[in-house]
Amino acid sequence: MKKVTKNAKTKEPIKLNKLNIGINISCLILLLIFIVNNIVLYYNDFYAYFFVSKILNNINGLFYFLNGHINYLSIIIFVLYFIFIIAYVIGIIYYENISKKTYESRSKIINIFYTILITYSLLIILPSALSQFANHLPHFDSLYFKETKNKTYEVEDLIELDKFLQQKVMSMSKEIKRDDYGNIKSIDYNKQAVKNLKNISNKIELLKGLYPNNSSKINNLMRSFLGSKTVGFTTPYNTYFDYNKTPTSVLNTITHEFCHTKGILRESETVYCAFLAGIESDDELSRYSSYIEGFSWVSDALYALEPNISDELEDEVLSKCLTENYKELCDVYTKNNEEYIKGAKYMRISSYRLKNYLNNQEELKDSLTILINNGAKIIVDNEERILDEILKLIKDKSESRITIELPISNKIFKNIKPAIKDGNLYLAIYQKNKKENVSKEKKKDAEKYFLGPLKDKDENIIFNTNYSSVEYEYSRVARLLLEHYEKEGYLN
Repeated sequence: MKKVTKNAKTKEPIKLNKLNIGINISCLILLLIFIVNNIVLYYNDFYAYFFVSKILNNINGLFYFLNGHINYLSIIIFVLYFIFIIAYVIGIIYYENISKKTYESRSKIINIFYTILITYSLLIILPSALSQFANHLPHFDSLYFKETKNKTYEVEDLIELDKFLQQKVMSMSKEIKRDDYGNIKSIDYNKQAVKNLKNISNKIELLKGLYPNNSSKINNLMRSFLGSKTVGFTTPYNTYFDYNKTPTSVLNTITHEFCHTKGILRESETVYCAFLAGIESDDELSRYSSYIEGFSWVSDALYALEPNISDELEDEVLSKCLTENYKELCDVYTKNNEEYIKGAKYMRISSYRLKNYLNNQEELKDSLTILINNGAKIIVDNEERILDEILKLIKDKSESRITIELPISNKIFKNIKPAIKDGNLYLAIYQKNKKENVSKEKKKDAEKYFLGPLKDKDENIIFNTNYSSVEYEYSRVARLLLEHYEKEGYLN
């Protein structure tokens, strides 16, 4: 065994102080509580509802109300956390291996760093951990539609529902107040959304309590990470919306996201929450907004089962964006026409039925010419067509639609921007920048997915990620609306 020379120096490893040892023990206890509570919530619906409505929502309500005073707080917190992690790693390396300070000084500094790290990490993790508990909230059909929760509906029932909602949108679109340019007057969206939700808290008790007093604005930089279809989202710190959309779209989105802050995580149930808040409101815009939202998602569900019927009902409504300049009907589908969204490789544009372009032929012709010159394929009835054929179909009052497909980049977008600057010219303008997951159950049997009874206990016991968005996507609200109208009746 070799002897260590007198000049060799080794630094004694720095140990955690009593405070940090206590913090570590507390974290282990919290982890154990998290696991046990999830298990109890999973197996006991009564406790799950009590915990979410009486405990979790009171915490979240205060949390969102206070954090709503600071715009983009969630982004600020995560950016600062990332910066601190880098500083922490550098500090540990320096004070463990390089610094000439005494052991006591280095130990004090590193322990302070560690205390801040764990505290900051808990600030990041705890709100998300709390939201995991809400995944165990019993299904809405179990809470509010016990008489019909085991029922399987028929496609004809869905068609009847879609026609009913279509007529509601059609009649209200004629009655809603507009300015000379077809615009509906904007309102205090946050205030109205909260008023509407509290108005139905006697029916959905989860909706009692505090709400965000303010929401942050979403932009295309965020869409580059979240997906180009995103018009609103909720984090444990803030709610975000695209305030540049039409009043009906903004009000729907805000109400939807505020429902999320109340522990309602399944997207289909959140759509129903916002829908009910709107139709029960004494505000005309709120009612109109909700019927548009309900109709759009029921049409989406019906399209998976009866595409021709769904398409016909939808076009009769949404084409009024083009023919009547009803701008609120222009926002039902995604319109990524303002700027290039980072990461997008593909653009897909859908038109209204060609018969609707009789008074917009020149505008459409100019647009299609630019798109074709930049590599776009113009497809009608699964066949690629030339421009002259499209113009002839318009004159013949064709029931067909155009689908336009082209590769996209920042350079190409700049070239085609003049062709799509008027978003009202097309039904949808979509820059695809994110893979879209689809429920396996929906792929296997769409009719059962939309019309059959919901599965119970299909969430993960401990940790859920895409549960709410994939297995309970927005259009699955069709099932809840069928149950709602069977209970309430179409005339009420």
